Amino acid sequence: MLRPTLRIPLWAAAGLPVAAYVLRSANRGWSFRPDLPQDTVVGLLLLALIAVVAWTRRSVGPDETGDGLPHEVDDQHDTERNER
Repeated sequence: MLRPTLRIPLWAAAGLPVAAYVLRSANRGWSFRPDLPQDTVVGLLLLALIAVVAWTRRSVGPDETGDGLPHEVDDQHDTERNER
């Protein structure tokens, strides 16, 4: 499975669309009325995406890098480096 190396905090993932919504509202004369149904669909998709990412981050441990290499390779290289 592909895993991007760029990781942002989940609060920033939620904050960016909120900031864009406020900017759009400012351009419309501070009208915060949503464009239905587009804003609803995008909001629900964003919430679903954040929920999936949070669940995935919780299920994958912090020590797992996702590169597919066994941890023995790292241990072997650490041992060789310490012997020098």
